[in-house]
Amino acid sequence: MPEMRARALRLLLSAFAGLCCGIFLSSYIFSPEENCHRTESPAPFPPDLRSNDPGILRADAVHQAQPSRRVPADDAPAVAHPRPAHVQRRDEGGVDGPVHAADPANVKRDFSKTNMDVKADAKERQLRLGERPVTVTEELGLHKTLYVGVVTARKYLKTRATAINNTWGRLVPKVEFFAPGADSPEGRDLPVVSMDGVDDAYPPQKKVFSMLKYMHDKMLDQYNWFLRSDDDLFLRPEELMAFLQTLDPQKAVYMGQPGIGFKRDRERLKLDDGEVYCMGGTGVFYSRSALKRVRPYLDECLEQVMSYHEDVEVGRCVSRKAGLQCTWNYQLGKLLYYDITEKLFRGKDIPSDPKTRKMMTTALTLHPVKDPPMYYRLQKFYTELRMTNIKKSLEDLRVQRKALLKYLPSSSLPEFQSYWPDIIPPPYRPKSRFDVIPWEYFTTTTIYQNVEQMPAIGVGGSNRIDVDSAIQTSKAIFSQLYSGQVVCTHGPLQSLMF
Repeated sequence: MPEMRARALRLLLSAFAGLCCGIFLSSYIFSPEENCHRTESPAPFPPDLRSNDPGILRADAVHQAQPSRRVPADDAPAVAHPRPAHVQRRDEGGVDGPVHAADPANVKRDFSKTNMDVKADAKERQLRLGERPVTVTEELGLHKTLYVGVVTARKYLKTRATAINNTWGRLVPKVEFFAPGADSPEGRDLPVVSMDGVDDAYPPQKKVFSMLKYMHDKMLDQYNWFLRSDDDLFLRPEELMAFLQTLDPQKAVYMGQPGIGFKRDRERLKLDDGEVYCMGGTGVFYSRSALKRVRPYLDECLEQVMSYHEDVEVGRCVSRKAGLQCTWNYQLGKLLYYDITEKLFRGKDIPSDPKTRKMMTTALTLHPVKDPPMYYRLQKFYTELRMTNIKKSLEDLRVQRKALLKYLPSSSLPEFQSYWPDIIPPPYRPKSRFDVIPWEYFTTTTIYQNVEQMPAIGVGGSNRIDVDSAIQTSKAIFSQLYSGQVVCTHGPLQSLMF
């Protein structure tokens, strides 16, 4: 009874306290208007205080522009908030009220600017307004590794260009096909750059010079290296980009398979003694710095051509106007492989002789590859080679990991971790006999189950099909691995020789 009285008294006191609080709050809410403050929603932020993302506010502008949420009473003096300079009142010359300067309808665009100029202006405006970059690449000015421009013709878009786009073209950061007056063929997703005012005449001098100007004007601020490629060139993207990442794109580099022309042709090509150009067949690489240096002279060089070979004319322009010589070293002669016979990659199969295979494992580009199906064969060959190298790397990592285990406390490592591969889930380990997973043992005639009723049943139905399939698969594997070496002397495979 005393406990019940104390409990009732506590409830009564709680109710009384709640009643007092309610009376106090109601008197405050319904007080005369002159004794309280009115509230209103905050004024919106001016458009220029926002970043590129409409949902993000600049932190440095919040304290300057956001008005107080408490507005004084009617009899208090009004506080004038400064109006942003870009807002013009109607009575100050505005026709339709406030007009924002960044409104696209009120901005006069300069269409003479290139893509690079527009991005530079945007970056300057971003720095001036104090806006934060969105990505690390944007802030640090990083670029992608490689841009590939493929010189081709309309008649090859459905054959060679399509084969390139389906093989190594998918593994480079960006590839585009330059074909005069052409669009992507129907049913093929080809990135084609149509070149107005340029024809398919050979040699493609005007085509290549126009492509170099396009690379500079449209892509210079996005990539570090630029490759001028023919449509009969096969390249290994992963290995090529790994090689390019070891070089400095800030240096003016004009790189390729060096050529000086035959002695009998040097006079016809108008080459000076010691003048070296990069042969176009195996691919020509330009660093960002080299492309910027040669860009102002491309139109002039095109008007002063001295021969019919476009790679010679581009090399002459780069060497005499930009002061750059094609790289002259023995290594590039091996990395950028040129088949002088033009017969290695014309058959139905990839060459299998050891010398050619060794060359193929070290080369970064192969030229010429005229047959479109050969692109797919080469891609399959290099994919299998890459898989083999990855498996070897995994095995080396397992060996290194196992060597490190002896330095770790044994109590922190389960027993199986000393040998079980990382990429395969470890076997199930029951904690008690009740966690043991039931299993079945079977032969070609009987299945033995871990049950008390009918522990042995005959093999039939779908089980018979599974057992026969397992036997046939085993026979095929043994036949492939141990042809003519294994003889079964007992069991269901008795008297069978593989």
